[in-house]
Amino acid sequence: AEHMEFADIGAQVAFAGYGRRFQLWEPARLQAHTAESRTRVKGQTFRLKPAEPKS
Repeated sequence: AEHMEFADIGAQVAFAGYGRRFQLWEPARLQAHTAESRTRVKGQTFRLKPAEPKS
């Protein structure tokens, strides 16, 4: 209960999976966090280095 109060979680909770971990969020805060994250990375490009040739 103490953690729910700290996270401002009421009657509803949102479950967010991150690989082998998960987080519980207050639904409106998760929605705002997701929107902010998407805005921040929008337009960024990620480049992968080409694989080294095998000998």
